[in-house]
Amino acid sequence: MSNAVMRFKKSRRNQRGAVALEYILIASLVAIALIGSFVYFRGTLKNSVAAITDTTSNAVTESLTVAGKKDDGSGKTFKATESGSIN
Repeated sequence: MSNAVMRFKKSRRNQRGAVALEYILIASLVAIALIGSFVYFRGTLKNSVAAITDTTSNAVTESLTVAGKKDDGSGKTFKATESGSIN
């Protein structure tokens, strides 16, 4: 092969390595940014999830109590009938 073709192939291989390295650097920076944001907002996220969980739990308990069927923790499921009552 000619010298020019060899140089072209070698430079092309170097470019592939450079592109791969750039992608690795970008992925690393994104990962660092995500980890940093989770650490920074940890308390806020924890409080938000707790509030959503409490609200959902209270709403389910209230709806079962209003229907006259309180969840006793037995794991039973309640089925609505056509009249709208819960069995």
